[in-house]
Amino acid sequence: MAAIIRPSPSVASLLRTQYAPFKVARTAAYIAQRAGPSAEQTRSYGTRQLPAPVDLAFDVIEPKDVRIADQSMVICHGLFGSKQNWRSLAKAFAQKLGMNVYTLVCGVLQNRLLRFHVADYIVLAHLRSLSPPTSCRPPLTAPPNDMRNHGVSPHVKPHNYDAMAADIALFVEKQGLKNVNLLGHSMGGKAVMAYALNSDLNGPLRSLMSVDMTPAIGKVSPEFEAYTDNMLEIEHAKVANRHDADKILHKVEKNKSTRQFLLTNMVSDQDESGKSFLRFRLPVQLLKEEVPSIGEFPYTPPPPVSATSPQWMGPVLVLKGAQSKYVNRRNIPICEAFFPNCRVEILDAGHWVHAEKPAETVELVGQFILDGK
Repeated sequence: MAAIIRPSPSVASLLRTQYAPFKVARTAAYIAQRAGPSAEQTRSYGTRQLPAPVDLAFDVIEPKDVRIADQSMVICHGLFGSKQNWRSLAKAFAQKLGMNVYTLVCGVLQNRLLRFHVADYIVLAHLRSLSPPTSCRPPLTAPPNDMRNHGVSPHVKPHNYDAMAADIALFVEKQGLKNVNLLGHSMGGKAVMAYALNSDLNGPLRSLMSVDMTPAIGKVSPEFEAYTDNMLEIEHAKVANRHDADKILHKVEKNKSTRQFLLTNMVSDQDESGKSFLRFRLPVQLLKEEVPSIGEFPYTPPPPVSATSPQWMGPVLVLKGAQSKYVNRRNIPICEAFFPNCRVEILDAGHWVHAEKPAETVELVGQFILDGK
């Protein structure tokens, strides 16, 4: 579990009691191909050429109470995140919905918005009001997955939304998923919207949910480049512990929770002499080069509707954080142009809506999915 700090005994007890019925049934970890992209650089989807997709790493959690066997839910995390960050909410969604729940990796880390809520155990603490599942068996699952260039998924270029849409499509195809309810946070929100707007990919899609993100094009905040610069400095220094890494990162990020979140991406390694040091499991240099792509989007809003200005007519829910500026009066019309059946709900939170208001997120998203069944 990618927690910022260790859970207290009371929260550890909550994990054991309320969520004991959930178990990680299998791990499909496709080892990261850090050497670079494969020989297949692009793949045709209808008339559109997309970057060659990569296999995404994922876990599967299997409660018993399957009530909607013909649907599934897929969740995409954000930049600098991992499949672990949504694990607690994935369990809660599986409990509420009674369907397969998959968690992929996408979403933008917004400076000073993590505060005290990023750790999984804090999310669980907010979910105390949810009653635990009564019984468990396959195939109801809540598997967190890593998107390209995150966790143990392949580290390859490009890191853009066409590529991420192709990755999602490959994942859906390989898992044999039908009637998919697709949710993404921030960068993950843009990734799932790119998937939804590609008519050659979106056949299995049933509903779409974006947490604090619209498909508007905009410049990425300068914090991202500062983060990657300092992460590279940390790697070049070959620090021996997280305390030393934190001192370097403190130069650009004063919020301790945000620094600790970034440092959850660090793993131990050894040099040729056998000396231990810490490095990031993210391809930091690659992400630094690809950061501008995160502000882009592969389509222009209609009208008129065309191959480059498509629409998806299915149900769409956008969850906006009231204190966040990512979803605003200027870009909501852009979202509505792409997705005519879009509705916006506002929660009293920052950019990390699902972390600050997990129970409300589960209720709104879960009811949105159930109302459409």
